[in-house]
Amino acid sequence: MSYFHKWSEFPEVQGLRAGASRRTVSGQKITIVKAEIRPGTQFDGKLHSHPSEQMVLMLEGRLRLKIEDEEQWIEPGDVVCIPEGLYHGATGVGESGAKYFEIFSPIRVDYLIGYLGPSQIKFQE
Repeated sequence: MSYFHKWSEFPEVQGLRAGASRRTVSGQKITIVKAEIRPGTQFDGKLHSHPSEQMVLMLEGRLRLKIEDEEQWIEPGDVVCIPEGLYHGATGVGESGAKYFEIFSPIRVDYLIGYLGPSQIKFQE
């Protein structure tokens, strides 16, 4: 078993919307996602929740996030904490796109390659 890895080892898959991609790695208790949203990506405004606590660590570009009734732009160096069960989602991306890490605990089994069970995501009605 190796303890050291490179992001390029993990397959890149399409994210929740066209124009978004992610690479995911999970341990027993934490999932980490390296996400990228390309400039011009369109957002539908739908918010979602899931049973995992989530943190977003912004690396490059700008991303507009909404959590419940609060919405703002996040930029490199910003950290966002989203408790489990709160409705949230990206609503826009800056002109240069965005790159960021997402950290989930407990793990997001629905992000695992080959997972065939139900999604953990619940969309707001």
